[in-house]
Amino acid sequence: MIRRFKLVLLAAILSAGCARESPPPKQAQTPPPVATHPEFLSPRAGDIWNEGESYLIVWRAPGWDSVNVGVVMGGKDRGHLAFGRDARNDTLLWSIPDRWVTGFGLMQADNVRLRLEDAADPSRFVDSAPFTVSGAHRI
Repeated sequence: MIRRFKLVLLAAILSAGCARESPPPKQAQTPPPVATHPEFLSPRAGDIWNEGESYLIVWRAPGWDSVNVGVVMGGKDRGHLAFGRDARNDTLLWSIPDRWVTGFGLMQADNVRLRLEDAADPSRFVDSAPFTVSGAHRI
């Protein structure tokens, strides 16, 4: 009986000593930030774009199926660059026409903004930060 008790005790000691620690739980990978609201990535505040040149407009519009892209200069609507564009095609090449600013007698306009509208409900929109369109390089 004592022998059997010693064997049971020895087995308990050995199994306790051999017990492996469980590995620490894996840290969850943090996913990259996802846009939660419509926004422009380009142009950025302070950018200078020139008449007669082409620039890539870039946006994110989560939750919107299609968008309209418009331009505002000094609070005045300067028209749309695109209507009903698939929101997932998040880029648009804008070739700024010659005399877009200089045609008004200005050398540059530093109060230009782009407007991204939900094509299904244009009252839902977001404006870009102000940037400059310059014609001064052509004179």
